[in-house]
Amino acid sequence: MSPVGFPIYLSLKIAIISTCIVFLAGMGISWLLARVRFPGKRLAQVLISLPLIFPPTVLGYYLLLIFGRRGIVGFWLEKSLGIRLVFHWTGGVVAAVVVSLPLFINAVRPALSTLEREIEHAAKVDGATDFQIFYKIILPLIKKSVIAGIGLTFARSLGEFGTTLMLIGNIPGRTQTMSLAIYQAVLSGEYGVANQLVLIMTFLAMAILFMIGQIDHKEE
Repeated sequence: MSPVGFPIYLSLKIAIISTCIVFLAGMGISWLLARVRFPGKRLAQVLISLPLIFPPTVLGYYLLLIFGRRGIVGFWLEKSLGIRLVFHWTGGVVAAVVVSLPLFINAVRPALSTLEREIEHAAKVDGATDFQIFYKIILPLIKKSVIAGIGLTFARSLGEFGTTLMLIGNIPGRTQTMSLAIYQAVLSGEYGVANQLVLIMTFLAMAILFMIGQIDHKEE
């Protein structure tokens, strides 16, 4: 695969997988933070938001401590399941999930918090299950926020650099994403490669923002 082709393929692969994970995990966490009272809720909110303000190298170092070969989770994953995240593209998914999850939650949680619950109560009286209430009532009402969260998650995952570099390195043909390839191309003076990747990432970012803007416009 070409020097441009593989980074595009890997970046899209990581972004798609991490976005799916963030959607599933983010909906559940957003629901808990918006609807459930539990001890340590404020601390949980702080911990979830930390990736937004941590320097990427600091966040990457923490992930190395957790998911590295000698980390608590990393040691267990490799010994029990044969899964190695460091210097492997799957580690890029972990990095992308961690850095983008707060963006999704910040988009969805306020929408869940402001929903009126009378419709939900009425649906329960009519015999609707919790899943039916969520899928047919709640999700359509917060659709705009969910789509915005998905768009931001995908864009952030696609452009992740620092945390990914710390966790999976920059190995051409194995772990090199578009952001890492741009960095390497500039260092080595390959500005043609850098220009191609920069234009592609700029186009994708603008397309995502345009999509979100179109949804906002239709809802008005």
